[in-house]
Parts: sequence; structure tokens; C-alpha cells
Amino acid sequence: MRILLLNCICLFLLQTTRTSQLFAQGELSNLQVIIKFEGEFNPIVLPNRIDSASCGNTTTQNIVELGSAKELKDAVAWLEGKNLNALQPDDKTDATLVISHCQLKPRVLIVSPSQNIRLRTEDPLSFDIHLEANLNRLRNWIIPPNLAEVLFSLDKAEIVSLRDELHPWIQSFVVVKQHSFVAKSDERGIAKISKVPQGQYQLMLWHPGLGRNPESKSIDLTKSSEVVEINWHLAQAGSTVTTRP
Repeated sequence: MRILLLNCICLFLLQTTRTSQLFAQGELSNLQVIIKFEGEFNPIVLPNRIDSASCGNTTTQNIVELGSAKELKDAVAWLEGKNLNALQPDDKTDATLVISHCQLKPRVLIVSPSQNIRLRTEDPLSFDIHLEANLNRLRNWIIPPNLAEVLFSLDKAEIVSLRDELHPWIQSFVVVKQHSFVAKSDERGIAKISKVPQGQYQLMLWHPGLGRNPESKSIDLTKSSEVVEINWHLAQAGSTVTTRP
């Protein structure tokens, strides 16, 4: 029994040492993923049957937000590969979701397991927020005007949805990351994944309006800085149900 325990300790120390060596030796890559969308989506106009005085008579929803050169905003890129899960994220700062002007922002929020998330409203309205998930606990908050913020966390890695039952266009997604190598694309369609141990990985993509891209991309990180360009075609739009990041 003692020999088995010593072997386990030795294996753990070897793995920890190897991970430390990767960082110490500078065998890291900063990955920049440039994501563009090939296709067209017409905006969806929804009638507001409640609180139209504050939210307007209609709300326009854009399935995708694109830049002038078809850069795709709010796409989530992450890596899958050997030993990545051993490098656990540890974000101490609180993340924030805000309902303002009848919208829940940001549209996509990336957090670590058990990281505090603060949900608050700046609107003088009532909301009925539902948290929908596969692995995490389902929740529901009735938020009256001027209520103090709601504080919660999510323990398991997956993509969950928060939506308002009263205002159906109000929705955001929270990506609970399995490791640190996850990023969201900005207005330029760029997602930056920093300090990745060099090696071979699968690059995965998901978008709140397009779902999960079924075509992963194999990449081999060998340089300190790498750039990968992705053209996401309309035919690759998948399901928007929750999935594991």
C-alpha cells in the first residue's frame, strides 16, 4: 500500500514538474483566432407585449453581429487536447451580468467553475429569469424593480442559458470553462487564447445564434505567436442547445 501511494505521489510530481517546465522553458503560444461568417441572416423583429413604454413596441434581434468584413462577434473558441484539463482556471474576481435598456449584457459571459456571478438590473421593471442547464442546477429568480443583485455560481463546465420569461428577447449565455484556454471573439472577430503549452490540439467553436460548429480544426502550436483564420459557413450552423465547452 505504501509503495502504491509513493508511486502515485511520484506520478503527480512528475506531471506537475512537466507542466512547470513548459512555462519555465517558454514553450508557450499565444493563439489568435480570427473568425468570419459566410452567409446572411435577416434580423428578427419581435413585438413587445409587455412594458412597451420602457422597452418600445418592438425589439430587433440580430442572430449574428458582423463587422464590415464579416467578422463574427461573440463566437467562443476553445482548445481540446491532452493534459489541458489539468491546468484549471482560478478566477477570483466576480463576473457581472446586467439588465439595462431591456437587454441582458454581455450576450456571452465566460467564467470559471464556482466563480461568483452577479446579476443586477438597471431598469425599473420586473423580470422572471430562468437559468437552463444540463449539468448545473436549474434556477429561477423573480427580480422586482430596485432589487439588490442576485449572486450565484456554476460548478460544472458547460454552456448555460439565462432568459427572461416576461421579455422573451432578453437572453444571455454563460460559458463555464473547463480550463483556461477559452476566449470570446470581439467586434473584430478575434478571440485570443494566451499562454497555451505548445502541442497539438483541436480548435472548437460555438456561437449563441449559430450553435456549435460541427467541424473542429486541428492545429499544431509550435511558435510563440500563432494566427488561425476560420470561415464559418451558414451550412455549419448547429444547435443552440447547451453543450460542453
